[in-house]
Amino acid sequence: MMDCSHPGPVAYNGLEMVTRIVQREEASLRQPSLGASFAEARKIWPDLLDTLTEVMGRHEFRHCAGISAIQIGIPRRVCVIWSPERGFTMIAN
Repeated sequence: MMDCSHPGPVAYNGLEMVTRIVQREEASLRQPSLGASFAEARKIWPDLLDTLTEVMGRHEFRHCAGISAIQIGIPRRVCVIWSPERGFTMIAN
């Protein structure tokens, strides 16, 4: 079983914990991510969903938005995307 641990939530927005988003200049974004089982993805999706929801509350996204696990410091192929037509979609590979 792969380790899906990460630094965890680092900010409280008054409603939920939100995980820090890794910035583009950080080397960890350029490292290959590993696959994730459904059970592992289920542990990651809540952090992704909470973080994406927080970002969407601060910025206007008309067409789509998304966040991947590597963006919150978890090197796994798991993501959440949002579109007005479909709402939130969770993907793991």
